[in-house]
Amino acid sequence: MIIVGIDVHSRSHAAAAIDEHGRLVEGIEVGADVRGLAKLSAWIAALPKPRLVAIENARGYGLAIVQSLLAQGEELVDVPATLTCDGRRSSGQRGKHDRGDTLVVARIGLRDQERLPRLDATVLDDELKLLVDARD
Repeated sequence: MIIVGIDVHSRSHAAAAIDEHGRLVEGIEVGADVRGLAKLSAWIAALPKPRLVAIENARGYGLAIVQSLLAQGEELVDVPATLTCDGRRSSGQRGKHDRGDTLVVARIGLRDQERLPRLDATVLDDELKLLVDARD
């Protein structure tokens, strides 16, 4: 199984694919624009199946890639930032950097794949409804 960890930001997204033993297979960094999201989606689609995509901040800056990956039928989980922070500390890396964070997110996805919240269209619709209701 391949686990893809994605660290999203307002201007760029970084991703790393690991195998079932937590070893890096390959990585990519793209812009957060339409072209970058298409490149990231295509890169994930080219990875061997079965695969799971773990995304930190899926409901924030990651929302566009979540929608794209759901449309192509990927299995997605949401990784809370607190787990990434804990994972970064235990990984021994100094400071925060996207390459290291993608590995941390992917390894959390591997370790906790049964416990992490799954992302699907209904979850996103429910959250949008909550925002609209709050605004109204």
